[in-house]
Amino acid sequence: MKNGMARFGKNAALLAVIGALPVAAPGCGLWKKESAKPTAAKSAPPPAAETAKTNLVIAPATGPIGKVASVNAQAKFAVLSFPIGQVPRKETKLTIYRAGTKAGEIKITGPEQDTLTVGDIITGTAEAGDEVRVD
Repeated sequence: MKNGMARFGKNAALLAVIGALPVAAPGCGLWKKESAKPTAAKSAPPPAAETAKTNLVIAPATGPIGKVASVNAQAKFAVLSFPIGQVPRKETKLTIYRAGTKAGEIKITGPEQDTLTVGDIITGTAEAGDEVRVD
């Protein structure tokens, strides 16, 4: 029996060490992989601000944005539609945009009814569906 106990004691100690390895080993530097250091070829590209060659600034529209509802090209005026409560005042100058490009300018002359108002086309052209906004 004495021999059996000694053998069990040695095995128990070995089992305890082997059992503790999975718990202790992850914190050890032995099991960590070397992290790949970035090379010059894989470095991030410089920010766009550093490489830009233009002074283009895009800013959101701050005033009301409306649509051209109809146009009388001969008389050079257009009926404009705006969201409720956002119809611009008379004498306000607006820019006409077609597909994101400036197409002309218009000045609010009235009359105004609900969400509609009328404006005289100052420069360029207007077509139904164009966007109008204060710049």
